[in-house]
Amino acid sequence: MAYQRYKFPLLVQAEVNQEKSDDSLFEKDYQLSVDDGFQQGMEQGYQVGYEKGKAEGWSEGVSLGKEEGFQQASSEVDNKMNKTYLEFSETLDSIISSMKKQQEIHAETTKSELIELVRKVARQVIRCELTLMPAQMVGLIEEAILTLPASLEEPQVYLNSQDYNRIKTLISEQNLRWQLIEDTDLKIGECRVILSGNEVDAGCEHRLDACITQLSSQLGSE
Repeated sequence: MAYQRYKFPLLVQAEVNQEKSDDSLFEKDYQLSVDDGFQQGMEQGYQVGYEKGKAEGWSEGVSLGKEEGFQQASSEVDNKMNKTYLEFSETLDSIISSMKKQQEIHAETTKSELIELVRKVARQVIRCELTLMPAQMVGLIEEAILTLPASLEEPQVYLNSQDYNRIKTLISEQNLRWQLIEDTDLKIGECRVILSGNEVDAGCEHRLDACITQLSSQLGSE
């Protein structure tokens, strides 16, 4: 049997190889540490950045949300206020217009009632005056005859029955050449005078109408 001779490695060489092996392990460990540190740094940086971005985004979103919400709410409130104001303004204008119309109607009614009252009172006063002093009617008839063209004919004087009876005695006493004619269609105080085909109203009603017209005009201008 043949035997092969074993050579022991040199001690220095073994130490060198051991150092290389240790260096290689150290480099591997170091690289792993660097890689782990980089990875952790990346993860931590990402997490920190994520949290910060999330917080900033949340804060900005809330701020923008509040601002947009406030603007939207303000716009809606303004629109509602404008709508409410327009509706209130229209209602108020309608009420004012209605009140003015009612005031005008009331004023016109009051004016008409006042004028009619004045007419009634004045007519009663005239009747009383002519009843107590029929000579006033005679004076009105004389004034009316003077407005007509001169004529030799006797004037025809148309009177209400009551006025006719009162004045008949007076013209006889005063020797007035009037032809008195009783007219039942005439009211107390009314009188028509006809001379040579010309006619004039010598009664009190047309004078009263003129006074009432003037009064109505004055009340209407106030």
